[in-house]
Parts: sequence; structure tokens; C-alpha cells
Amino acid sequence: MAVESELRAMRVAAEQAAWQVDPSDLIGVGHDESHAVRVEVDHSDRVTKLEIAPRWSSMVGDGLAPAVLTAIQAAVEDRRAAWVRRVEERADTPAPNPASGPASTFSGGQLLPTGSGRATATASGLGPQRFEFAPAPDAAGQLEVMQQLVQQLRQTRDELRRYQENLRDQQQQEIVGRSGDHVTVRLTGGQITDVEFSQRWLRQQPGSQVLATETLHACRAAYQAAAERTAEMMAAFPAITALQPSGDPTALLRRLGLLT
Repeated sequence: MAVESELRAMRVAAEQAAWQVDPSDLIGVGHDESHAVRVEVDHSDRVTKLEIAPRWSSMVGDGLAPAVLTAIQAAVEDRRAAWVRRVEERADTPAPNPASGPASTFSGGQLLPTGSGRATATASGLGPQRFEFAPAPDAAGQLEVMQQLVQQLRQTRDELRRYQENLRDQQQQEIVGRSGDHVTVRLTGGQITDVEFSQRWLRQQPGSQVLATETLHACRAAYQAAAERTAEMMAAFPAITALQPSGDPTALLRRLGLLT
């Protein structure tokens, strides 16, 4: 009974902590100083939406690339500030009952025109998806999972130092994403650090919708290259990968049955 009581208390604490720091539905919005560019990023600071005003040339002149980068950085800061506010606001508020709360969802999108007078692009993907989690194991099942995790932790000892070195090297490496010969995006440490437009292409005066779409395509190409590089690196660390199989920071809690 004492073990079950402690497990229930751990589950409540885990649910509270996960709810308090959950960033999954947060977005950040940023503009450049002239408001020629508007960007949205998701909870992982990835660009999901980008708008360029039709009159961007008169607003930023030859500075479209710096304007895009400034808007991205502003969106990232906005998202992070929103997360800090959430953590502070939820610090003294009980987490909602999981039984009555909404299911976790992830929303993708597609390239879309807009009638607002701005060119808009959104990250493509599948439609809204619902994720269902298996029922939490009973006390005996939780103890078995804990024993398995202890064994996995022992196996990670030989991998950990090499993993840290590889991760540090990866964070310093530059990853390039391109959309044809039109737009080049550079990613370092998971963040977009540079945007370049082909000047020859810009002299052809492409429409703002095309500019927005091509820029977003380049961002997505960089994110995809980064994901592939991470997957390749993790293949060399099976114990660490097994310990956190989904890349979800709450995956461990769910395996223990502390989160549903």
C-alpha cells in the first residue's frame, strides 16, 4: 500500500510538472522593424508560417534577407517569452484532470494563399492527429519498468561521454537548406542563423507569395537535413536511444505510468 501511495503521489507530481512546462501549443510571432515580414514559429522554434508584404521592396529595399532573419529571431524570442509566462502562471495552479482535458494533438498545414494582402506560407504536413497512450501499468508493472530502466542506465555509461562529444560537435555544425537556386538557409544549433536570396532571382521581381513559399521550403529543407543528421548520430548510441525512444521529454514518465 505504501508503494502504491508513493507511486500515486509521484504521478500527480509528474502530471503537474509536465503540464506546467508543456510548450506544445505555444507559437511565437515576430516581425522585422518595417513589418514587411511576419513569421510564426512552433514550440520547437521551427518556422511554420512566413508572410511577406506585397510592397516589401519599397519597405526594406535590398534588405529582404536581413528582414526575414530579424523576423525569425523575434518570433523565437516571443515564443520563449510566452513559455516563461506559462511556467510562472501555472506554478501555483493545479493541473487539469487528464480525464476531462483535451487529447494531445499536433496540427500540420499546407501552402495557402491569403486574402489579407500578404503572401503566406505554412509548413506542410499531415492533418490534425490524435495520440492515444496506453493505460498506465499497475504498481508491479511500474516496478518492472523501473528495473528495466536501471539496466538501461547502466548501459548508457559507456556511451555517455562519446554522446556528449558528438552532440557538442553537432551543435556547432552548420546545416544548409535550399529551395532550388533561389533561397539558402543556414541552421546552427537548431536555429536559423542566415538567409540568402539569389540577387539574380530577386531582379526578376518574383511575387511576394512565391518569395514566402520558397523561403519556407528552404527552412524545411534545413530542418529535414538536421533531423537526418541527428538520426544518423543516434544510431551509434543504442542504449541512449532506447532510454528515450521517442525524443519526447515526457516519454520516460509515460513509460513509468506517471503520465497518461
